[in-house]
Amino acid sequence: EVVIAGANNYLELWNKERWEAEKAISQEQTWQIIESLERH
Repeated sequence: EVVIAGANNYLELWNKERWEAEKAISQEQTWQIIESLERH
């Protein structure tokens, strides 16, 4: 299985498991940034 990701004229093909892992890391980093901003 693959994930097709992109916008406009840019596309990426990802292995589904790797996509899910990268997405989880990105979401965690986003929450860390939000929490940091809330403290300041």
